[in-house]
Amino acid sequence: MRKARDILHFLFGFEQKSNDIPLSAIEQGMKRRAFPLEVQQEIMELCDNMMYEKGEQGFQQWAKNLHYRLPTHFAKETVAYNLYHKCPTWIEREIKKLEEEVQLNWEKQAEDLHSQQNEVRKTQLVIRDRLSQLIDDIRDEPEQK
Repeated sequence: MRKARDILHFLFGFEQKSNDIPLSAIEQGMKRRAFPLEVQQEIMELCDNMMYEKGEQGFQQWAKNLHYRLPTHFAKETVAYNLYHKCPTWIEREIKKLEEEVQLNWEKQAEDLHSQQNEVRKTQLVIRDRLSQLIDDIRDEPEQK
């Protein structure tokens, strides 16, 4: 199955600009950081949908403006809840890392997340933080030729 990015490139000839965030870099970054396959698939599906709905420029703008904002897709409690139950060990491990990195407990870090379910809020916190860090790292990487 062709991905939205491949179709857009084929149809419209979009080329990566030096400050663009390529979907392949997001995918490779998640693999390098050992995101569980279920998380990788969910994020890539989100990115593919964003590319399809908003086009290349819209996707790039969305990714650049993501900066520690929760993607709407993961704001849906059922999505976050289901993802937590697919990979609870990873979510809990990332929560511990976040608490150490930020020196705040996860509840304090997730105060702006409105779910009453801890599993949902933990998943949303991890996705928001790790996806934002990943995109920031991609943007900071030297341009590859």
